[in-house]
Amino acid sequence: MSDAAQNGYPAAGRVPAPASGKRRTWTAAIVAILLIVAALIVLVVTRLHDEGPLEGDAGLAVTIPVRPGDTGVAWGNLELYNHSGEMIVLDRIEAVHGHGDLALIREPYIWGADRLAIANSRSLVAYQLPLPTEWASIPEHPVKGYEIPPMPADAPAGSEQAIGPEIVIEVGPPTQAASIDKIRVHYHVGGRSYVKEFDNSLTVCPARGQEPGCG
Repeated sequence: MSDAAQNGYPAAGRVPAPASGKRRTWTAAIVAILLIVAALIVLVVTRLHDEGPLEGDAGLAVTIPVRPGDTGVAWGNLELYNHSGEMIVLDRIEAVHGHGDLALIREPYIWGADRLAIANSRSLVAYQLPLPTEWASIPEHPVKGYEIPPMPADAPAGSEQAIGPEIVIEVGPPTQAASIDKIRVHYHVGGRSYVKEFDNSLTVCPARGQEPGCG
């Protein structure tokens, strides 16, 4: 054994690696990665829960019976508004089901403000299918890509300029009392996406008579 080794010094040409320095480097790298992941999670959660500027007539509940011979129900009691100053573009609409077997018979669609002049009414609310002529003649617009411009602040009350688009959802006749409890609207403004839920509800009762929820 050399004198250097006996005295506790490394032999010539053998310099030990600074293990503690490596550990510090790895620890710092792991902490940095964890911070980045946490920031991304916060960003995603914030985006998912950001409802954005879209407004609408929320909290409206409708109950309607299906009569013999009816092919379903058209539901349209959610009018949308844009007071943001920027263009809102719709992406898709979800009907959040409550109880029962209430099935959509087609994709949700949009009625524009011209419904007021065509049907002489601002809102369908709910109506058994098939719709009467004045309602059936209203132009239908697909949800995806539908643009809602900012509403003019000086629009006369009751005019088409002061009326927002209405979401229309058609469902088939249920075998028992069934409901939709919410409407979920996916949309974007510029490059940012939002999701807004409206607690509007529809309960449809079968033709055979009274059931719980159909009183």
